[in-house]
Amino acid sequence: MIARIRSAIGKSFSAKIITLVVVNVVVTSIVIGFVTMRNTESFLTSKISEKFPSILVNTRGKVDLWYAKRSLDIAILSGSTAFSENLQKRLKSLSEADKQKATVEIGKYFSYVKEKFLVYEELAVLDEDGEIIAKTSDDILEDADLLQSLMQEEEGRTVASQAVLSPDRSKIHQWLLVPIQIADEFHATICARLALVELTKLLSEVVLGKGGDLFLLDFRGRFVTQPRMASSNMLGVKAMEVPTRQERPVSVDRYANYASRKVLGSKVLLPDLGWWLVCEEDYKAAMSPVLTTRHRIILADLIILAIFVLAALRIVRPILRPIQSLADGAKKIKDGMVGVKIMATSDDELGLMIQTFNEMAKEIGMARVKLQAKNKELNARNEELQVLNEKLEELSITDGLTGLYNHRHFWNLLNNEMSRVDRSGGQLALVLIDIDNFKRVNDRFGHAVGDVLLHTLGDVLRDSVRDTDILSRYGGEEFAVLLPETDQEGVIAVAEKIRAAVEKMVFKVPETDITLSMTVSLGVSIYQGNKREFFNAVDQALYLSKHKGKNCVSFAECT
Repeated sequence: MIARIRSAIGKSFSAKIITLVVVNVVVTSIVIGFVTMRNTESFLTSKISEKFPSILVNTRGKVDLWYAKRSLDIAILSGSTAFSENLQKRLKSLSEADKQKATVEIGKYFSYVKEKFLVYEELAVLDEDGEIIAKTSDDILEDADLLQSLMQEEEGRTVASQAVLSPDRSKIHQWLLVPIQIADEFHATICARLALVELTKLLSEVVLGKGGDLFLLDFRGRFVTQPRMASSNMLGVKAMEVPTRQERPVSVDRYANYASRKVLGSKVLLPDLGWWLVCEEDYKAAMSPVLTTRHRIILADLIILAIFVLAALRIVRPILRPIQSLADGAKKIKDGMVGVKIMATSDDELGLMIQTFNEMAKEIGMARVKLQAKNKELNARNEELQVLNEKLEELSITDGLTGLYNHRHFWNLLNNEMSRVDRSGGQLALVLIDIDNFKRVNDRFGHAVGDVLLHTLGDVLRDSVRDTDILSRYGGEEFAVLLPETDQEGVIAVAEKIRAAVEKMVFKVPETDITLSMTVSLGVSIYQGNKREFFNAVDQALYLSKHKGKNCVSFAECT
């Protein structure tokens, strides 16, 4: 192969000139480019080695300040009159009624704090024996053993637990235990469950370079905060192996990260938590000046090469120009251009070749234009058909008034869910909802107002159910909600949330100043393997709610 190339060059004067020019330009460019890029890469690495430790130290200070703020919040909470006085009553009262009243007041105060400060998911107070005195919800009972264990480690100081991941990996939280003393005689511990999503927000405010990432890992190297560059939920996923202590000063390393991307990264230990703060930057983004320099060098090389080649071509232009024109024209046709035409400069054999080429290019162009027109027409018809099919599919399963699933589609989904439970186990719950006194609205204001009310109520119900729940308009003023993988306690909680949301709703009658307050009655049941009994049970539960006086939730078991 090499011998053939040498032979071809030896037989062509123009090839010799062009080869000599190309070799000289390429070799010079390679040497200069290599030296330039090596120096640029060395300079950028030194700058990053200075930048990363500074970012980590400053961010670690912000994280420490965030936890200090939480401890200060709890200290202020414990000093409030509403809390301290009721806690004293709870600890020293002999009357069970007084204790119960004090417990309720503390719970109300905790609920107020929880609603005002979203960082606190749950709040509780423990006595000296580790027993829960008051709490914001019964969910805290699931972590009672953990709280008692942490309290034994407390020894009069603030203690933070390791990060706890929710079963569905959608949330991550941490318990913070702060010992308090009331009136110099009563000792207790306030327990706050912190939403660590706030730490993710805190880290997202730190300004980083393009492709930069900043996150926290626990002592096992698992994500405590969501990394910026991740396209999916990474909470609780192991990112890397981490040491148990800071073995050396903060340095910058090059490695493949959790997404197998090549990055530059540093990490620093948070000793009070046993966690690691990690700062990473995409290697390509960090070294983009090197890549930019390389691109500029390549561009400059091409320009220089083009100048010298053009100078060389001037020597052999009478021979190379017609051939090059044919080659350029063929390439344009290959790239999809139409109307390509080459100017003939002579009447010899090359001129005949150019004329024949122009005729061929014209025929190819006309055929390509016709084909593109046909493809465009076909694509337009396919798009129209797809839009119509999507609209038809949506209309077939959707209630036109509320936008919810219709009665027929509800039964299809119900049968599918029951089949799933029968086949693979699990749970399935059903809520049947009926608007109280809806007929009075129709009788007083007309069916048009009733339709507006149904549409508004559909929006309220949609906002009240979970993403996994299936909401449908069952018929008339009745709605139904399917709750996959939900037990009795869970379905009652969702039903109560729906009832409360409707009760709070204020409906303004269109074109009047009249406002209406509406309520709903709800029936609840759990699927036990029999379709008829399942639906009869929820129907009986709805009837029981109506019999109780409406605006309530009733549960009935399958018989």
